[in-house]
Amino acid sequence: MGVLDMLMKWLSRGIQMPAGLVLVGAVLALSLSSYPIIFFGKSYVSPGYGPQMLYDGLPYVPGYQSTDREDLPADAGAMPWQNLPYSRVQHEAVFEHGEFPLWNRYNSAGLPLFGQGQSQFLDPLHWIAVVGEGNGWAWDLKFLLSKLVFLVGIGACVLWMTGNRMATVAITISAAFIGFFYFRFNHPVFFNLTYAPWVFYFYLQLVRTIELGQRKWSHKWRALPLVGIFVASALHLFAGTPKEGIILFGVLHFAGLTGVIVASRGSKALLSNVGVLLLLWISIALATAPHWLIFLDTLSKASTIYNTPNCNFASRPWDLVDTLFLGPKDRPWSAPNINTFIWVSGVAAFFAVSRWVRKPLFWMITFPLLGLLAFAYGVVPNSICQRIPFVGVIHHIHDTFFTSAVVFAVLLAGLGLASVLSDVVTNKNRVMWTAYSVITGALLVWWAYPHYDSYEYATSVAAMLSVLSIAGVTVMFLSGIWLSGRKSSYSTSTIAFLLVIFVLVHFYHGLHLNTGHEELDNLLINPTPRADLLQDSPAVSLLHLDSVSNRGGPGCLYSQTRFISGSPAS
Repeated sequence: MGVLDMLMKWLSRGIQMPAGLVLVGAVLALSLSSYPIIFFGKSYVSPGYGPQMLYDGLPYVPGYQSTDREDLPADAGAMPWQNLPYSRVQHEAVFEHGEFPLWNRYNSAGLPLFGQGQSQFLDPLHWIAVVGEGNGWAWDLKFLLSKLVFLVGIGACVLWMTGNRMATVAITISAAFIGFFYFRFNHPVFFNLTYAPWVFYFYLQLVRTIELGQRKWSHKWRALPLVGIFVASALHLFAGTPKEGIILFGVLHFAGLTGVIVASRGSKALLSNVGVLLLLWISIALATAPHWLIFLDTLSKASTIYNTPNCNFASRPWDLVDTLFLGPKDRPWSAPNINTFIWVSGVAAFFAVSRWVRKPLFWMITFPLLGLLAFAYGVVPNSICQRIPFVGVIHHIHDTFFTSAVVFAVLLAGLGLASVLSDVVTNKNRVMWTAYSVITGALLVWWAYPHYDSYEYATSVAAMLSVLSIAGVTVMFLSGIWLSGRKSSYSTSTIAFLLVIFVLVHFYHGLHLNTGHEELDNLLINPTPRADLLQDSPAVSLLHLDSVSNRGGPGCLYSQTRFISGSPAS
């Protein structure tokens, strides 16, 4: 009991500090959204997701005992066929041969590894997987820490922009339950979000120093955000995949440029500040040149399905909003989008635009977001899109640009929710926010209705989750507006009620243990058990022993005994 009391005291003191508040919110969000991985031995890289590994069917790898299966919604082969073996090859290169892993000798008699631009070798978090020999526990730890870094960055940005503690915690937790994390459950694009909020955060600091430029002391502090932008930008390029990473990289720096332009006073200050940015960007380009130059060289010599220009766009207005509009499915709801709570909170920022429009941070969010959505929804026509270098050959423009838009949509939600909460505290604009909540709820119902317009679909579990989400968010906003007391505080029962609704409108985007209800489990991702991917195969061990006994003889065969290497022993 003494330990529990000490822990509660530590938490209560911690959340009094801004950094502690953000960290506690992020850890709570991570724990709630990924509890099967953290507490129940499940895994992001379990063999139970189906693609063939060492064996064509279950158990897929030696020693795996579970028969649990889960159908992943998108690109289930990327992890077992690409990234898991990459991390093992990198481990061998570094720890067995003392080499930088430039080359993958085990694929097609040798192919570039670092030159693919997605080996992630220069990302510090990836070294967990490299040191761990590519085993399941190491990858799980990398996924969890990557998501935690992202959530802490989101919380830091929202707190810096709004100063509202409740909005910071709510948006940080909600950001852990966005549709993107289902769509890219164990795909390397997952890591493209890791450092993105931090690039934006340090740009916020830089813009603030420019706004305080009249004060002499601000100049000596300007170097700190510049260093932060430099480091976060480099890490962002090293993590994840090139397509999504480059688009998000460019848009983050466009956001920074927007903030610098809006914050600069006078043409002389503008030229000076933009000049500093140009030097910063050149420095980033030079420092990361080994990464992107080798990638471009490799790309120029490669033949891929992306050689022919084509741009595929989103056509439905709700594609970025939530996955509930997909209707009943026999596999998890999946799309690179946000959730209804974040969408309703984000649109609220435009209803309170008068309090944000004079601030650079508002334009740092809205300009990039609108530009990304213009590409994703085809406002930029195919004829122009195909002519844009690099962009024209991406093909799935909607998925790629939605991935970047997710970051800015979450940040915009921080502004919107802070606007609502600040009015609740001061008992202002209750009628306006009531009308807003009803209108956005009605719009969500209008979008959802065509997907549940039959009796069978209307009585499905998918419909139940949709009702929980749409009605829950609407009721939560209305309750928050009208149930605050005269002193702008909530009763204990009201807080408990709001917390329950908050959980209900988010849970279907989190990872869960199998519930036993087939229709519900089909829509949720139920992670399967973690495997020891380094366990020897008895059959391959026998072949290995035979090859050793006949080393140098005709027809000898040298083979590693573990799945994850897939490489011959030397």
